[in-house]
Amino acid sequence: MKKVLSLVLAMVMVLSLAVLAFAEDKTLPDAEGYTTGQSQILTSETTSEGKSAVSFEVKYPAQTTFDWNALVADAQVKYSAKTHLAYGNKLTVSVSSAKSKMTIDGNDKYGLAYTLKDDAAGSAPLKDLVLNEIDSAEKTVYVDIPQAQWDAAPVGQYSDTLTFTANVA
Repeated sequence: MKKVLSLVLAMVMVLSLAVLAFAEDKTLPDAEGYTTGQSQILTSETTSEGKSAVSFEVKYPAQTTFDWNALVADAQVKYSAKTHLAYGNKLTVSVSSAKSKMTIDGNDKYGLAYTLKDDAAGSAPLKDLVLNEIDSAEKTVYVDIPQAQWDAAPVGQYSDTLTFTANVA
């Protein structure tokens, strides 16, 4: 039984390799005079390695350090993105923080509450970066720490984590 099954599977594999051989060929009529024919050409959506040709890249810093008592114009995180997407798709990159508060050694007793902004004046709320099918852009995220937060915190190394989320739709 195993030999018969192996033989059947081997035949199926050999026949699957011949699928392109069964593709239709066209021949112009063998006649005198002017004759035309048409052949369709197509691109696939995969590379020669069989991988999807769709790609995007978002580059952001692993760590950014601000000076103590930094103004919003000086407390910034820069990132970039580029796309090569399928027709009609867009890449949306959002930046967020779970706590919106930098803490010292994970201790919530002291912290620097902040908001992420789109401008150096700290007046525009942070918007997502949206790129078309073939596009590239750089974006600056401003970290707005109010002066009252600086004044109420002992000096130390405070930290928080920003999350960069990329979505193709």
